[in-house]
Formats: sequence, C-alpha cells, structure tokens
Amino acid sequence: MANPEFHQTDEQANHAARSVTQALQDAGYRALNPSVGFPQEMDRFPKERIWVVAHKTVAVAAGLGVMGLHHAQLPRPTPRAPPCGRA
Repeated sequence: MANPEFHQTDEQANHAARSVTQALQDAGYRALNPSVGFPQEMDRFPKERIWVVAHKTVAVAAGLGVMGLHHAQLPRPTPRAPPCGRA
C-alpha cells in the first residue's frame, strides 16, 4: 500500500510543480521543474555532475545570498545581521 501511495503523491507534487513552473514562465520568469524523485543523471557519471540543478547557484541568482569562499552560500548582510564573521 505504501508504494502506490508514494507514487501517487509524487505524481500530484510533480503536477503542481509543473503548473507553478508554467505560470512563472508565462509571467516572464525563468523557471525549472527538475525531477521530484531522484534528480540524478547517472549516465553523466563520473565525467560530469549527476544533479540537474545546482541549488546554491539558483539561490544566489534569486538574491537569497552570495557565494562565499569554497562555494559556501552566505546570506546577504542586513542592518540587523552583519556580514558573517563580524559582530
């Protein structure tokens, strides 16, 4: 029973994500709906990365932070939250 329920929920979530992605694209935004299950393209391994979306890069492009040393994503400094490492 759990396996059919999992697949049905997966399908419903993917349908909702496709609808949101299409609405964003229609409004002129760049949007992507990667696989909801296992977004890994193993046929690329070991020469390339196996994931479809680099989430840190997307977050930086969305203005949610900046890429720091060694590709650590850091939140943008605000008046209430000074830059990381400074108090």
